[in-house]
Amino acid sequence: MTSTTTTSHALDDSTLLAQIGTGRVVALAELHQRYGAPMWSLARLLLQPKPAEDVVVAVLDELWRSPSALGGETTRDARLPLVCRLLDAVLRRSLAVRPGAIRDRQVALICGYAPRERAALILISGGASRAQAGAAVGKSAREVTVMLRDTLGQQRF
Repeated sequence: MTSTTTTSHALDDSTLLAQIGTGRVVALAELHQRYGAPMWSLARLLLQPKPAEDVVVAVLDELWRSPSALGGETTRDARLPLVCRLLDAVLRRSLAVRPGAIRDRQVALICGYAPRERAALILISGGASRAQAGAAVGKSAREVTVMLRDTLGQQRF
């Protein structure tokens, strides 16, 4: 018997968001599989394990309850790739839990990046290739290299 359904691995983020809007838990699980590790890494940079876990769960809960509202406060935000919006939501919630974290040098640097650069940097630091990070933030691997080199001020990235 041949299956006519498409696996969620083949679906893009916007399709998964639409499915979440119709109550498909599998779509939320797929987005968690894709972006849970970078979300956790960013939250853990700012918080202890339990509050970091609470922040990630709260962002995913917000996504589940209102997939169209996440990061859509402005038209510019709504056009950002989903991974950027998720990581920005984690950053905002983490800083709300621990406002003093902004004084940490590493945290201040991360907050200073534009959303695409921040997301690409977090994805690469988590083991993603430049091509994978680029695909997630809507850029080519070469564009990610140039973007990060310019952002980090390095000759070679």
